[in-house]
Amino acid sequence: MWEATLLDPKSQDAVYVAEGDSQNIVGYASCGPDRDNDPTYKGEVYGLYVLQKIQRTGIGKRLMAAAVSDLKSRGFNSMIVWVLAANPSRRFYERLGGDHIQTRNITIGGKQLEEYGYGWKNLDSLAHLSSQRRTK
Repeated sequence: MWEATLLDPKSQDAVYVAEGDSQNIVGYASCGPDRDNDPTYKGEVYGLYVLQKIQRTGIGKRLMAAAVSDLKSRGFNSMIVWVLAANPSRRFYERLGGDHIQTRNITIGGKQLEEYGYGWKNLDSLAHLSSQRRTK
């Protein structure tokens, strides 16, 4: 999946990667247009992941800042992110001001799971993240 996403010149997905001290990947964020054609939320963070051992170090916020900046540069002024309801890391999106706007059921590996949609109607509300954005 990653190879197809990264090599497809028609892909509208953007992927940002965080490297650790040993130049190993410790996190990523991917984003692009909303996949459900939501009338309110035009952009979407498809995934954001940070290794558990380095969570709460600011890397997640910097990855989110990169995704938000990317979406805004493409004219998306709102966004949604979907996260499993059972994932304790979903609180990250709540702390960033995401509103729990939807709940839906999805099937993964034959299991029915609940997923929460967090939305931001105005990405300017995340402007504070850009001050935390740091590149190597």
